[in-house]
Amino acid sequence: MPRDRPLQRLTQACDYCRTRKIKCDLRRPSCANCENRSLSCRFSTQQRKRGPRPVFHSNPGGEDDEDLSQTTLEPHTTTQITSNLTHSHRQSHLTPPSPLPADGSHFDQSPDPVGSVIPDAIHTPSQSPSLSQHSFLARNPHSSTSELFTVVYQDLEAELSSLGLNSTLHSLARSCVNHFFDCLYPLMPIVYRPKIELGLCLLHPGIERREIDLEVFTLTVALCAITAAIVPSTIFTEGSLIAEKFYRASKRSLELYRGKEQYTSSSIAIRYFQSGYTHSMGQPRTTWDELESAIALAQEMRLHDEVSYANMDYVESQLCRRLFWVLFTGDKSAGILRKHHITLGRYLLESGITVCYSKSLEGEDSYIEDNLGERGPPLITGFNLNQDLWRAAYLVLLETDTLRARCMGREDGEDRNGRTPTASELSHLSDLYISFETSLGDAPTCLRVNPTLSFSPATFAFGQEQRTASLHRAFALQRINLQVSYQCLRLVIVQAMSASITSFHPVSPFWPTFLPLHTMSPSSASSVDRPDATIAHNSGISEQPIHRCESSALLLQKVRIAEDMLYVLHTSSLENLRLNGESCVEKIRLVGAAMLELIDHHRDSLVAGMASRFKELFPHILAHLRSKASDSLASGL
Repeated sequence: MPRDRPLQRLTQACDYCRTRKIKCDLRRPSCANCENRSLSCRFSTQQRKRGPRPVFHSNPGGEDDEDLSQTTLEPHTTTQITSNLTHSHRQSHLTPPSPLPADGSHFDQSPDPVGSVIPDAIHTPSQSPSLSQHSFLARNPHSSTSELFTVVYQDLEAELSSLGLNSTLHSLARSCVNHFFDCLYPLMPIVYRPKIELGLCLLHPGIERREIDLEVFTLTVALCAITAAIVPSTIFTEGSLIAEKFYRASKRSLELYRGKEQYTSSSIAIRYFQSGYTHSMGQPRTTWDELESAIALAQEMRLHDEVSYANMDYVESQLCRRLFWVLFTGDKSAGILRKHHITLGRYLLESGITVCYSKSLEGEDSYIEDNLGERGPPLITGFNLNQDLWRAAYLVLLETDTLRARCMGREDGEDRNGRTPTASELSHLSDLYISFETSLGDAPTCLRVNPTLSFSPATFAFGQEQRTASLHRAFALQRINLQVSYQCLRLVIVQAMSASITSFHPVSPFWPTFLPLHTMSPSSASSVDRPDATIAHNSGISEQPIHRCESSALLLQKVRIAEDMLYVLHTSSLENLRLNGESCVEKIRLVGAAMLELIDHHRDSLVAGMASRFKELFPHILAHLRSKASDSLASGL
């Protein structure tokens, strides 16, 4: 039957993704590809006819700006300048990075000469910076990277000036850098301050900007972005206003040299800072994309292998070590807290992580005295302890998952007859758990749960003799990070054990082997706690029913963890909690959600009455932390 009118093909991608021939997720108002590159995402409804594509020419008079979808069709618009906008971590394993120069430089030592920038390149207040760069590309397809570099700088300067803050670009960047090293460096000591100071010099007006400076500039503005996003307004008033401006500048400047980038510690740090910014802004999808990009570079550089550090200078080797462990921890945190797949996972542990921990950088990680004049440990101590903690926890969870699959007959993707765990398997799991529990055993006093408790008879004090705790901010931040992470990971392991017990009964020996539990009478267990003997029977395994008190003991363990978490929060300032960023909020939220779940699913248990004390407290704490991700969850985004 003939149709009344011809069918119209609906567009399957935005203008940018269609012209680059990459997959578009069709998300509105901006797809992921455009959002990652800070581009204006547009969906044109134009109909195209068969035949060769039309060539669009810019207006010689420069009166009308072309649409972005048209300017990107010109053959030289993007190919010569940005080389490859779609270069990503998914391609990095196919093309090995260029060898690093012996002198540690990142670019060709013969940069393009800086020419005068055409005035039309500077965007008007109604024109977005991304469109400004594309308009300049359209009018000047043969422009040097140095000229585009200047465009990015002038766009950033114009955007900040439009805020009316009565502060120059350089002064705002200086504030960001100072706040970073005061507030965030103890948690992420992954940059070298002399290099950042060089980046600040590039933000002075009238400074010649060469292609060789691009990486330093990008690193500096990315650092400014994450600092302005995380540091609370009580410390940095202008932060929330300028964070996005610096972030967009870092994304745009990275695109200028991504295609010929020679990977260094700065390459990874830039992407890690960008990931931290989007994390604090409540953009989980973009956060993972950028974190995965940083992880891919670390894999490309083989930072897990100590041999890879042989030809690095001392500073670069220490930064790369720190970055690897930051990414290792971030990867595990994303997997545990946000249910992402583990990237730096089992295969690395099986092949061996041989990289050593970082040592102090002279002049950067010096000893710090607290307000009582006592000398504290090196700053790197708390950072390395955090890696010990997460690595130990991951080994426990990995072994638990492996043993559960093995005992349930699902190992290696094959269905086999289930069995009970052997004594050697349980002993190994027990040893791993003890390693986790003792991973913070050697922590300095200032990083412990109770920083005023001394184990030395000479310095032990009773309540009336106890001095007021006075921790330096660097140690207070590291203490929060360590202790909040520890309590969160304890809960995750408890939940993994609970899953092992309730999956089928023969796994019940997991728990009594190595987890200390409070004894409860069998009568205290609710009807929900009591095992169903048919589970083991249907699994084809001999019945070994667990004790009724064990399930309530697991619930009690969760409540004790929540109490310990609350003590850490109670003894920490709200400002320092906020400085620990979105990851701290996620850990607190996980424990609070576990309490609400316990109350909801175990109403008949006596333990639920204990947990009900926290029903309103955890939401109250989370509200004070002012998490943008929490706001997004509440809005259903």
